[in-house]
Amino acid sequence: MKIYSTTTIDDIPERQSRIRDAAPRVYDAMGRMPIDGEPGQGLLNGQAANVIINETVTGKIAETTPRYRGITNIPDLDNTGIINSQEMNLGDFIMYNGEPEGIWIPNKMYEWVRDGWRFLSIEENRWRYLDGVNDLTDGAIDGVFGNAFINTLITKTAIIEKLFAELIVMSGNGVIQSEGFQGAGGEVNGFSLTARNGALEAVNAIFRNITILGHSQFNGDITSGALISNNQDVPDFPPKTFNAGQTALDVFNYLGEGLHPITSGSFGGQDGIIAIRCYMDSVYISGVQFGSWIPRYNIEIRIIDAGYITRSWADASGHRNTLGSILTLNGGRGGKTFILTGIPSNPNVGVG
Repeated sequence: MKIYSTTTIDDIPERQSRIRDAAPRVYDAMGRMPIDGEPGQGLLNGQAANVIINETVTGKIAETTPRYRGITNIPDLDNTGIINSQEMNLGDFIMYNGEPEGIWIPNKMYEWVRDGWRFLSIEENRWRYLDGVNDLTDGAIDGVFGNAFINTLITKTAIIEKLFAELIVMSGNGVIQSEGFQGAGGEVNGFSLTARNGALEAVNAIFRNITILGHSQFNGDITSGALISNNQDVPDFPPKTFNAGQTALDVFNYLGEGLHPITSGSFGGQDGIIAIRCYMDSVYISGVQFGSWIPRYNIEIRIIDAGYITRSWADASGHRNTLGSILTLNGGRGGKTFILTGIPSNPNVGVG
């Protein structure tokens, strides 16, 4: 058999490589950057990574994300969506400070939506309005807002979490008050301060170190140290003493059921009685076969700074209790309650 009948070994052509000639490339220690000295040294395809990101990702997002696009004094009456030669994206918003025209009101904000411009109220977009503060105050004295902006945002409608001010001036009928406050006689707790008459009205108040000038009027009760005063009427009251062996029933029968203001009195040598309450209830008495409820007579002796002392009596064994101490009711002329307690009785101690 013949192999290569027409070709000899010497006639076979030399093999040629299909790989193109190119200069060797050298990479850095991280195996990422070509540092062969060619143009684009240290770059990816001739561009730095941050350039690629800014132009292809970050930049595009920033261009389309709704944002504040500045201030204009020219209204877009034709709804072109172009402000200051810039095309608006959906959701972009601007501040307008030109002349009133149509829906366009000075010092108000507008948002670009699919069918045109939408007015943005301050109440629902207060943080967006803050974006326009710099534009509104551009060229103004440091710390001074434009007059229209102050009038609308600060005095007429303002939502402020904390207010720091050296001086707050209220004019005319200006009022500072808590929400829903209806006056001290209303059902909502709170306060109000009115500029017109300087009246401070509150449901509750705690003061320290008060100086009262001029006429002062107290319509309610007063409890102040040794002074107790209220508008409750006390009838004329003859003096009366109950000895220690008498009972609550005796006091009950003398005064009658109910609350009785007392001009003054003492129990067991303790002064300061201001009232005695007489009332009835029942007590259960066990019997040989059956028990029963019987009436019980009670007195509640109210003493300043000592709460009250209770005595009871019922017509049954173990319940026929005595007062145990002398009860003295000092007589006096009736009228409103006015009591001074703890007045020194020692002639060597001055009063006043």
